[in-house]
Amino acid sequence: MSLIQNLFPELRRSPFYTRAFDVPEFSQLSQLPRPAIDVHEEGDKYVVQAEVAGALKEDLKLEFGGDGGEVLTLSGKIPEEPREGAGNEKAVEKRSTNTSIWHSERFEGSFARSVRFPTPVDTEKVSAKYENGILEVEVPKRLKKEGSKSIEIA
Repeated sequence: MSLIQNLFPELRRSPFYTRAFDVPEFSQLSQLPRPAIDVHEEGDKYVVQAEVAGALKEDLKLEFGGDGGEVLTLSGKIPEEPREGAGNEKAVEKRSTNTSIWHSERFEGSFARSVRFPTPVDTEKVSAKYENGILEVEVPKRLKKEGSKSIEIA
């Protein structure tokens, strides 16, 4: 039973009760890979989108590695408190020192996520942009293999 259900048992008896308060245990949430990413193929390129709201562009790093440069690694850090200019222009107000947090699913801290592409990619023509908390990386396909390379985020 969730914390909300323990504190307010009358919620279960309410005709308006929904399972909205039934959330996974915190231990299950911590096992989810963070940040969340989506990868899809659009014709002659792959597109990777990562939710990194709260991070500054300067705190994010993109690198290619692997034998043929087919592994993209996104790494960086998301601070505990939102900062101005960090991809989420409507940043949440800072918490006061006497705030008690009942539930939090937002990710804070350092991270690294890697994506292995099924075909060789052209690391010379990769583009990346960071807008509204979403990092989007366009990775063109390539027939020829190449080595490691770092990518600048616009």
